[in-house]
Amino acid sequence: FLHTVEHDAAASFECLRDLGTAFAVAAKHEPSRLHAVDALLANVLLAYVDACGEPWDGGLRLKVKRTQADLAAAIGASERSVNKRLSDWKDRGAVDKNDARYIVHDRAFLEDTAGELRGSLIHRS
Repeated sequence: FLHTVEHDAAASFECLRDLGTAFAVAAKHEPSRLHAVDALLANVLLAYVDACGEPWDGGLRLKVKRTQADLAAAIGASERSVNKRLSDWKDRGAVDKNDARYIVHDRAFLEDTAGELRGSLIHRS
C-alpha cells in the first residue's frame, strides 16, 4: 500500500479523497453526540412528529410504534436514560403514549429542549 501511495499519484489522490469523505461524514454526525440525552431525545421525537405525526387528543401522535429501546438506539443512549426523560416529560404533560405510539402535547417544550439540534434529522428542500 505504501509503495502504491508513494509511486502512483492517481491512487494517492483517490486514497486522500476517500479519507477526506470519511472524515467529512464523521464530522457531520459527531456534534450531535456531544449534546445531552434530553436534546437528542427531544430532537428525534420532533423528527418523528414531522415525518409521521397525526393530530391526536390535542397533540400529535406518531403513526409508527416505537419502544424506549428504539429511541435509545436512535440517539445512542441507554434505555434507562430514555425512560427517565420520558417519565419526567410525561409528568409535566409534554408527551404521552397510546397504543405504543408516542404523543407530543407540548411541541414548544421539545423544541426548546432540542435547542440547536432542532430540525437536524429532517431534510427540507
